[in-house]
Amino acid sequence: MIGQDLIESLLETEMAASGDTAGWVLITDQNVERIYHRIIQDLKAGAEELSLPFLTLAIPPGESSKSLSKVEDLAGIMAREGFGRKTKIIALGGGVVGDMAGFLASIYMRGVAYIQIPTTLLSQVDSSIGGKTGVNLLEGKNLLGSFYPPKSVWIDGNFLTTLKREDWINGYGELLKHGIIKDPQLFTDLERKLQQNSLFDTDSRSLERLTLLILKGISVKQEIVEADEKEEGLRRLLNYGHTFGHALEALYHYQGYSHGTAVLKGMIWEGEMALHLGILNKEDFRRIRALIEGILPQGSALPSLEKDLEALIHYMKRDKKNRNRKISFILPEKIGKVREEFLEEEKLREILAKRKI
Repeated sequence: MIGQDLIESLLETEMAASGDTAGWVLITDQNVERIYHRIIQDLKAGAEELSLPFLTLAIPPGESSKSLSKVEDLAGIMAREGFGRKTKIIALGGGVVGDMAGFLASIYMRGVAYIQIPTTLLSQVDSSIGGKTGVNLLEGKNLLGSFYPPKSVWIDGNFLTTLKREDWINGYGELLKHGIIKDPQLFTDLERKLQQNSLFDTDSRSLERLTLLILKGISVKQEIVEADEKEEGLRRLLNYGHTFGHALEALYHYQGYSHGTAVLKGMIWEGEMALHLGILNKEDFRRIRALIEGILPQGSALPSLEKDLEALIHYMKRDKKNRNRKISFILPEKIGKVREEFLEEEKLREILAKRKI
């Protein structure tokens, strides 16, 4: 479901259909719990009207909570509180909450149902769609996880009014990526929003227009996921910008760069690689770079590859998409089409040594 003011509909739809449910566990983070305390209370009241137990578990915000130990902590609380196999989990929050709650749902009592209520632009256009769950290890991002789709996803544009600028940037990174992968009109629409200086407007009319762009982005991801649920081929195209982006996040221990910012910078790097390899033309690379730089904060320069190259390559070599000791990159052929390339470590160094842009 997608639109405005959906929480009342969620109460009517999900809670009323709870005949096979033994209770609800809402997982959120402490910031979302504070901002949306009333909504959580409404959900709890809806469960209580049906004489169903309702438990809220709030984790500290940020990637540091996306760990196996935190999943174990939450599972232990649920077990001690008597929640069994017919429990349903609600993930209310951004990508960290959704990934972690989905992973917990996939393994608790060998699998319980869950629904996603994403509260950030990033989670609305990306992480809540497609059924991928996961937690991080020190050795890399999302190295433990499962494919476990939610029962339903509820996307309400009103959640976006409380976001900080960085949260908007994170979401636009994934929305822009979907345009480059498969929808050139979505890319053009985002260019127009940049030109109109309306990327971060939160009035009702702007949110309604953004909802249409979110729908376009979801359509791109949904089409790809339905064709390749387990990421055996086509779905890997969704990783444009992520080989560099994930390495950048790991390099700074998930503290220096947010996921969306790291992916945006990764898209510039990987677009430039495509340019040097003769895969992408200069005009499309110029448009990609200009839109990304228009979304990123002023003065947000790319990190120095000369300084961090070896460390970045170290983390890229751990990427789970790699094959035969070659590093996987998703590179744009043009706006609206990408392809996967596998590069040997020395070839990657050779390309990066020729950087001139």
